[in-house]
Amino acid sequence: SQSVQSSSSTALDPYTVYQGPKPEQICLLIEPNRQVVLYLKSLLSDRFQIETANSPTEALQMTTEMLPDLIVCDVLINGNAGIEIARQIKLSERTNHIPVVLLTDKFGNEGKLDALRAGADAWFTRPVIDDEFDSTVQRLLNDRKVRHDQFNRFLQLYFSENRVPLHDPFL
Repeated sequence: SQSVQSSSSTALDPYTVYQGPKPEQICLLIEPNRQVVLYLKSLLSDRFQIETANSPTEALQMTTEMLPDLIVCDVLINGNAGIEIARQIKLSERTNHIPVVLLTDKFGNEGKLDALRAGADAWFTRPVIDDEFDSTVQRLLNDRKVRHDQFNRFLQLYFSENRVPLHDPFL
């Protein structure tokens, strides 16, 4: 009889221990620091397929092509480009519906101002606190699902005989 070999030769990355089914939702991490990327993957890989971008150009291109369900972006990429990336995502009609979370090293109102200027949906000071980050991401996803469901209901009503007026031009 043959003994079954354990697969200990392929050591698991301690940060990416989630081994369940592949999630359908996509999260784009725009983060130059490899350690931060690994940490964020550990927080998000149970709900998202994780894609990473290292430069502003790559980030905007990937956002437009993939239309991820969530974007987590560092404020500092090549100086201060993270804020500009978030701003461009929010200014584009194709991508402005995507929730953007900014990571900053500034505390208090200064960090909040950065995020507000960029149009981000949430911001966190590094290091990120697991539970707080987790619940914020879940809230953003829930809000997005509610808007998506409202839009679907609107479409069904709009194209039926009971046509309803469009109140929100964003829809």
